Amino acid sequence: MRARIWIDALTPKQGRLAACLCLALRERGYEVLVTCREYECTRSTIELYGIEPLAVGEHGGGSRLGKLVADVRRMGSLTEIVRSFEPQVLIAYPNPSAARVAYGLGIKYVALNDTPHAEAANTLALPLCDVLIASECLRGAFDKYLLPRTHVLYYRGVDEVLWVRRFTPTRGALESLGLEERGYVVVRPEELKAAYYSWRGWG
Repeated sequence: MRARIWIDALTPKQGRLAACLCLALRERGYEVLVTCREYECTRSTIELYGIEPLAVGEHGGGSRLGKLVADVRRMGSLTEIVRSFEPQVLIAYPNPSAARVAYGLGIKYVALNDTPHAEAANTLALPLCDVLIASECLRGAFDKYLLPRTHVLYYRGVDEVLWVRRFTPTRGALESLGLEERGYVVVRPEELKAAYYSWRGWG
């Protein structure tokens, strides 16, 4: 019998990765539960792939207290959902609420990570992970957060390849948005409410 796998996503980027992982795992016969936080377009990003995630909890805002309260509430809700699913493995980016639930329920935690600068999330989640998977360009960047028992796997590449490989660009996408080829600019706004976001040191 194949393991049941729980994937949790907090952000739209994580949602895209969660959806692609879910599809790949289901194609291999695994039973997968996808949960996400109700934040920006995380849920709708996952739904673009034909997956119905369970939205659990919300973003706590920009303050430490808000993040703490939101995480505590989310842990309670996740515990009930995950207990009934009975997964053997959690796959998630550093995620304090999911990591704590997995630890409490005896579920192995496989952490994916490309953000060594996310000090708060890494400090709270990575000591609880059993396996860390990261790009080899970040070799050693997470060592200070890991326990000696943690198994670390590095790979050649970046996370984004997982979803870019499933994407086929079409002119129809531009047309549906009323855009002309090469007549637009893509802007990625800052992650203003992220715990690691700060203007310190920016001159």
